[in-house]
Amino acid sequence: MKSMIVLILLCIASIAYGDNSQKSRQLFPVEVDGKYGYIDKAGQIVIAPKFDYASDFIEGLAEIRIGSPESGLFGYIDIGGKIVIKPKYQSAGTFSDGVAIVRDNKGLVIIDKKGKNLLRLELDMAELGFSEGLAAKALVFKDKVGVFYGFIDKTGKVIILPKYRFARNFSEGLAAVREDKGRKVGKDGYIDKNAQWIIAPQYDRATDFHDGLAAVFVGKVGEEKCGYIDKKGAWVLPATFRHCGDFSEGLASVALEGFTGFINPKGEIVIAPQFLNAKKFSGGLAEVEAPTDDEFKVLRGYINKSGKYVWGPKTYRWEP
Repeated sequence: MKSMIVLILLCIASIAYGDNSQKSRQLFPVEVDGKYGYIDKAGQIVIAPKFDYASDFIEGLAEIRIGSPESGLFGYIDIGGKIVIKPKYQSAGTFSDGVAIVRDNKGLVIIDKKGKNLLRLELDMAELGFSEGLAAKALVFKDKVGVFYGFIDKTGKVIILPKYRFARNFSEGLAAVREDKGRKVGKDGYIDKNAQWIIAPQYDRATDFHDGLAAVFVGKVGEEKCGYIDKKGAWVLPATFRHCGDFSEGLASVALEGFTGFINPKGEIVIAPQFLNAKKFSGGLAEVEAPTDDEFKVLRGYINKSGKYVWGPKTYRWEP
């Protein structure tokens, strides 16, 4: 297919374990006086804040930036805080399935955990990552107007043809994709790795499966509500929430009346809605943001599953 062009990188954000003797240790990025370091589960700083940006650890490595957002360079550290791939990239994605996609001065390239170039991508237009052996979001062009999505493997071979208007990561064996309805906006459903519909397209927006449940959204943009389905497409929790996060470690963030809290798979509120934003639990902690009296500032910290702060909260300038 002459016009088919494979592009690049969506990396899955989650906190992972190290690859060495510190395998059971989990670290969490924090910002202190404009610099980033890491705390452990007890809220103790274990990697001193010295980076201008730091991400979660995934597969034992985390992206860090040295320098400003405009001109700084990205590299990777290990869970001991040692730089293992020196900062030399304009951007860097998280590792997944042992590879990451980075941008150097020639364009986008797939690298391994030693920083070795594995495959240079031909066209710099979009980003994709790998999950469960396939490119989670292979963005390609097709022989008609518009952009279509398919899936590739790590050699660049197209495994699922680009025929969807949108596609998300494969997660727990299924991927949320949007059907092609021509000029009309299609619905989202779920396919398997054979490109067979497992859950028919019927949602206005669908997300990844985690812990056997996926958040799906119904309704017009701005008026949509969300709930959770199982892998057969049956509603487990009806669409009554304004926001639905992924389930992780038995809890998911949901928004009720403008504030976010956490529920269990039965829909019971475990941590009362009180936050502006909340990330998913990982390693027993979740990063949250709470409001202050100053609309341009927020309180940010990490809570445990009892809703108690382990780190912070500290005041930060709010950034949209």
